[in-house]
Amino acid sequence: MTDDSSSTAINCLPGTSNSMNISPPPNATLIKIRGRNEIMTKKLASALDRCKVSCRDAVHIIISVAESLGNNVRDLVINRSSIKRYREQARLSLNNEIRKAFLVSDLNAVVLHWDGKLLPDLTGKQIVDRLPIVIMVVNNY
Repeated sequence: MTDDSSSTAINCLPGTSNSMNISPPPNATLIKIRGRNEIMTKKLASALDRCKVSCRDAVHIIISVAESLGNNVRDLVINRSSIKRYREQARLSLNNEIRKAFLVSDLNAVVLHWDGKLLPDLTGKQIVDRLPIVIMVVNNY
């Protein structure tokens, strides 16, 4: 029994010629083009926050939904850091909208409720002391 595998050696050293040399086609681009279409909206960011979906899990969910809807995922901006950044911006803009609505409202009287609660942290790994504050508008004062 003879071993023919030793007779067909492939030379993989740089600068040496090889009959099995594979090179890309001359017009092929090797640069990866990043997606440019934003997919995140304020409503989507709020839904992800409300359901306590992490940014890493959100990437998997959004990619699956985009593919099932027939979108080309390579055209979309879907990565953990972009989703995290957009969620932070959505929270900040919602905060500013609530603050502006409260400042311009004509309030005669309000009732302030507060209570300390031990709630899970945003990461869900620790329990921290939170101070929820509820403001109720009193119309008949």
